[in-house]
Formats: sequence, structure tokens, C-alpha cells
Amino acid sequence: MALLVAKEISIAGLTLREGDAIEIGLGRQRIECIFRGFDRVLYCFYVETESNEMVIPYKSIKYIRKMKKS
Repeated sequence: MALLVAKEISIAGLTLREGDAIEIGLGRQRIECIFRGFDRVLYCFYVETESNEMVIPYKSIKYIRKMKKS
């Protein structure tokens, strides 16, 4: 990842760090994934699911929920 990718970000009082388990809502779809970084230029999240890695634009996200560690 490039130098402009933050490993830790704080959005609306929620602090996300690399490796945190999160749930992202995209319309009616929800994705459970691992946070890998936030690109400050493209303004998008890098996340990893069980099967693949994804780049999700911030504008298309409806909600972000940090999952509790069990």
C-alpha cells in the first residue's frame, strides 16, 4: 500500500485500527470484514473478507460498526 494509506483512522468518534473486525453496510447488503487501511487520496476503505480483498468508497457506505472481540 502507498504512503497515503492510514493504518488508523478516526471517523465520527469511531477509531479504526488495522486488524479490527468491522461490519460495513452498503445499501441492503452488509459485509463483515477486517479493516486494513484508509486511502486519504481516493477516500476509500481497504478491507479483507474471508474470500478476497476489497476497496470500498466512503461515499457508498451507509454505516460502519466495530465488532466486539470475543
